[in-house]
Amino acid sequence: MQEFASKCGDGRFPMTSGRSDDVDESTRRPRVLHVIGSFGGGGAERVVLTLLHGLRGTSQALAAGQGGTLLPLVPAQIPVSPAASERELGELMAAWRPDLVHTWLDGSLLTAITPAAHLGIPVVHRFYNIASAMRTHERHEPRRRELMTHALQATTCVCALSSAAADDAATYYRIERPRVIMNGFPLAGMRGVTGPVVRKTGGPVILSIGRLAPEKGHAHLIDAVTRLTPRHRSVELWLAGVGECEPALRAQTQAAGLEAQVRFLGFCEDVTALHAAADVFVCPSLTEGFGNAVAEALAAGLPVVASDLPAIRHDVLGGTPGARLVPPADPDSLAAALDQLLTDAAAREGLAAVGRMAARRLGVERMLSDYEGMYADLVEQARVAA
Repeated sequence: MQEFASKCGDGRFPMTSGRSDDVDESTRRPRVLHVIGSFGGGGAERVVLTLLHGLRGTSQALAAGQGGTLLPLVPAQIPVSPAASERELGELMAAWRPDLVHTWLDGSLLTAITPAAHLGIPVVHRFYNIASAMRTHERHEPRRRELMTHALQATTCVCALSSAAADDAATYYRIERPRVIMNGFPLAGMRGVTGPVVRKTGGPVILSIGRLAPEKGHAHLIDAVTRLTPRHRSVELWLAGVGECEPALRAQTQAAGLEAQVRFLGFCEDVTALHAAADVFVCPSLTEGFGNAVAEALAAGLPVVASDLPAIRHDVLGGTPGARLVPPADPDSLAAALDQLLTDAAAREGLAAVGRMAARRLGVERMLSDYEGMYADLVEQARVAA
């Protein structure tokens, strides 16, 4: 929090950033206030950071309720505030007078929608997960779905990071299908290569990157590695991430006798060295709104084994055979796919080549253009209506 306070100063935006009466509103750059609960190393935060760095035709500001790993990487010219409550956000909106408020996770929408409505500021909300699936994995207050439905009805525009997330949100919340803007890569956030990672056994390395949370399916991956060890005794599994499931996963590893083969690497913002050292990447998730880690592994030239989820099959891979897909929560199928790749170098190389081609369609410039176009359209609509 000390680092957050240093970045944010006294938490107030400079009043000189307000609008001037002599500005031509038809040519002024749209002003967008991004609102998010914290600014850690998650996928949504990295997309926001990429927009803060990459959008040239939009004036932007950030309201993050808490600090986080990525906060020091926000460009110096971007106003930042630790506003977290409705009152604080209302004061911030009144001072900076944005054209749009863009909320990035459900909690930020529920906090920002009321002050924005009082001030007549349009709100854009983005879905970052499969809402119906996440409800089974996260603790929600009983009225969460009802509250979200009412908030979404008050937004000007809803978008999602994948077709799968858009379809689910439309059905789950009974709203018009959200606009789809897929993530583009590379996302901002890398702070330099951390150096080579040393293998313990000298054997092949299976890499998985993601929060250690129930919906990420790491327990099934450890089960699959247990099935692999009779044929691949020197195989290593690297888990990069932190989360609530870490104690249980460590206990599972110990019970399986895999302490020498399973490595818990913690949070790794720069995964370049991990990609370079690994032989196969695995995404064992039970649900994914998109799959940033999969897309980044494909772009890095790693052969990928992933759960057969709509967002990965259709949005990340674009229907191409760029990854080996297996049923979610199926350790036997996962172990079989890994066994085949670990024993066949030609198969690994061929899969990696197809995957790299699939990742090329997910360029960051396309994502930046899509967001800038959406902001400009919404601001123009509001201007004409006013």
